[in-house]
Amino acid sequence: MKIRYFVIIGILLAAITARIIWVNHAFPQAENIKIDKGACYVDEKGISYKVEKTKWLDKKQIEEEFDMKLFSVCIVTMQVENTSKKKKKLAAYDWYIEGENHFQNGVSCELFGVVNEEFSDMGVVLEPGEKIEWKLPYEFCNTIVYSFQNKKEMKSALYGLIKDRYPKKVWLVI
Repeated sequence: MKIRYFVIIGILLAAITARIIWVNHAFPQAENIKIDKGACYVDEKGISYKVEKTKWLDKKQIEEEFDMKLFSVCIVTMQVENTSKKKKKLAAYDWYIEGENHFQNGVSCELFGVVNEEFSDMGVVLEPGEKIEWKLPYEFCNTIVYSFQNKKEMKSALYGLIKDRYPKKVWLVI
């Protein structure tokens, strides 16, 4: 009876291992592409993105500038241009920030409306050849790890804006 259980468990483990190997071969790891700050990245839809500047704010600076009670915030100013011949719809919530230290977060909806007064919502339709400046605010909720009061702390980790993760993971370095 015990031998039967060991055989069944062995067959199950072999089947699981074979499936894991098949999945890893069928779907290889994503290609990481890093685009430096100030350089343009044109995606497959014909939209050009360029990170122009990054503003790091701590709790005190946020309260002074926006009269809001948030922890640490990173506001990324990005130039977006429709280089295609068709209208394109973009959404700010498609972009998120990610750090090499495994931090990631989406756009702060509350702060987006404050820093982008000219946009009524988080989506925008671009005409062919139209260019806009977009500010994407990201909140860092853990004040111990992401306080940004220490300049060395800010510069020690690499952060980037990411829209798609697979099959290519494109980092727009901030």
